[in-house]
Amino acid sequence: MIDCNCENSKKEPFFQSKKILAIITVFAIVMMSFPYYSKIFYPTITQKVVIVESQNIMNKEFRVKGMTCSGCEEYAKQAINSLSGIVSVTASYETQKVNVRFDRTKTNESEIIDKLNSIGYKVQE
Repeated sequence: MIDCNCENSKKEPFFQSKKILAIITVFAIVMMSFPYYSKIFYPTITQKVVIVESQNIMNKEFRVKGMTCSGCEEYAKQAINSLSGIVSVTASYETQKVNVRFDRTKTNESEIIDKLNSIGYKVQE
């Protein structure tokens, strides 16, 4: 029998190559960092300017459980801004607080609490 010293040109399958490993690694890194950049997917909040009497404006701070990232902050802000009479909203997942300025003739605290609870957060009283 004659031995042939030719190179074997058998190509390894794609799913067993280093390319697929690199692709999966990059995908995993992108997905693990999603909470930190997820807020870019929320639209910018445009508020309508409404003139109200200053005695009707109330500031209220809500302690909210369940916010874990900046995407949660944006989600809470979007939800609260959908209510009528909201002047401004700030949210912080680090302090677990949402500050709301609102016109008490158009909305009230219980509507804001209901909205936060309906989107999956728990308002602590």
